Amino acid sequence: MRKYLLNIILMLNIFFIPIFTVHADDNISTKCFSFRKGQLSLQMITGVFDSPFLFSPERQEMDYLQTNLRIGLILSDLQDPKYFFRGNWEGIFEITYSDVEGRTDGYFGGGAILLRYNILSLESRRVYPFIHLGAGIVYNDLYKDRSQGVIGQSIEFTLRGGVGIRLKITDCWSIDLEGAYEHISNAGLADRNAGLNAVGGFVGITMYFDWLTGKP
Repeated sequence: MRKYLLNIILMLNIFFIPIFTVHADDNISTKCFSFRKGQLSLQMITGVFDSPFLFSPERQEMDYLQTNLRIGLILSDLQDPKYFFRGNWEGIFEITYSDVEGRTDGYFGGGAILLRYNILSLESRRVYPFIHLGAGIVYNDLYKDRSQGVIGQSIEFTLRGGVGIRLKITDCWSIDLEGAYEHISNAGLADRNAGLNAVGGFVGITMYFDWLTGKP
């Protein structure tokens, strides 16, 4: 756990430095944080996951530190659905890496596609909630330990979901807080497939761009 905390602190120091070197008079356009269709974002986020979330005799403890690099693209204009909050859709490509500690040490690494709904109906201009779901593929070395039944092969599938908030701190940057659930298994393609179910929390930072909107 100490190693997890040190890694998080190091990540925050590295990615918060650019924020505090930006001042209000640096001629940054407010269009960075527009949430318009075509807007790009780059997010770095890290957090700790606890597993097993759903207990079974086949599932051993596998806690892990996960760091994700995400590239987001706003897919739709502002929508006002009848039975939900006003907002828009965002597609996200994610590169993920997890350092696992437990009875079996190892790693996961791979990619995922997420679909996020940004809630833009709050009166606050600095707090932006979101919810997302996604799926991906990860490579791992945990399968080599045949004493565990959680991970059965080198290539596994991942399903994940999260809810969180973005806290706007400048015109082009936000601090992000996220709670997440992750399931990893091989869909029965190997003889060991108890699967990993984990819950955790992230903290991170996002930078916003407006290169594709074609608007001033």
